[in-house]
Amino acid sequence: VDVAFVPYSREVYRVFLQARRDCDLAPVCPAGMPFPTKLLESLRKNRCVLFLGAGLSAGAGLPGWQALVDRLSDALGVPRKSGDVDYYLDLAQWFVEGRGEKALADIISGLFGGERGLPTVAHYLLMSLPVRVVITTNYDALLERTLRALRRHPITIVEQRDVARTSRSVGTCVVKFHGDATSGKGIVLSRDDYDAFFRNRPAMALL
Repeated sequence: VDVAFVPYSREVYRVFLQARRDCDLAPVCPAGMPFPTKLLESLRKNRCVLFLGAGLSAGAGLPGWQALVDRLSDALGVPRKSGDVDYYLDLAQWFVEGRGEKALADIISGLFGGERGLPTVAHYLLMSLPVRVVITTNYDALLERTLRALRRHPITIVEQRDVARTSRSVGTCVVKFHGDATSGKGIVLSRDDYDAFFRNRPAMALL
């Protein structure tokens, strides 16, 4: 994109859209194939589930895994490494064993908690889809903030006892498998966390 037009009212926006159509400058949809009809049908019937990972939050300016593990490395005084997931899990394990789970939750809260980052266009487009359940590995609250802005009631699912709330007919459930930075609950990052997930949280695992 070379130029972005930011209209400040709906009327100006409509004028801009009409001018773009009149000049034959409306963008062509980049999709090279028709949208799968079965997927469209499932969306219309509210039978789709979104799975969203760290790439979505990175687009909002939040740090990724590497920044998080670098922070843990610095805190423990051990060398930084990149691209080694096994090392990441061990590093988080060493941190929890040495500093405790609260200290890990505090670091995650400092990086991802509260009002950090701003929802992107991708957040708004995805959260506008007619889905009742969104499953994410992200710690941040960007999905919930987007849903509130869209006047859709978010229901955050972090712990075992929250799973029963997914049966509600109103609201959109945001299932956070790796925990929530704002509350500090349900953090999954260390090797023990991953190994024990299915045993300690069977209802979450069933989702």
